Amino acid sequence: MSETFIVQIIMALFVCLFLYMLYINGFLLFNMKIADYFIGYIKRDGFVSLNFEGCKGKVSRIIRFKESREYVFTYHSEVTEGVVTVKFLDKQKQEIISCSTSDSQIKIKIDKKNTYRLIFNFSNATGKCTVVWK
Repeated sequence: MSETFIVQIIMALFVCLFLYMLYINGFLLFNMKIADYFIGYIKRDGFVSLNFEGCKGKVSRIIRFKESREYVFTYHSEVTEGVVTVKFLDKQKQEIISCSTSDSQIKIKIDKKNTYRLIFNFSNATGKCTVVWK
């Protein structure tokens, strides 16, 4: 193997490791979806807003909290077609919350030492949804 090929492999591994580190620290989100229209953001400070049309797939983000305390999660959706399911998982990928109804409010005790994962699953969904935690 040539020396430039080995350097390219090392650089590719470095880039993959760098992107993975950004993801597990909550700076990037995992996005695997097909949609006619999708605009939204998942902020790390406690607000999610998504507008979508004809969306299938999943969006996931790692969430880290600044302090350990009880948080109130509020989910609101206006889905005209299809189904949107929101899941909140702990570090061991155990499900803490699962919402698919239009309005839900749940209190959760959060430990700031752990990482959590927020996942949106879309099944031919059209509409909008928000998640807020305070």
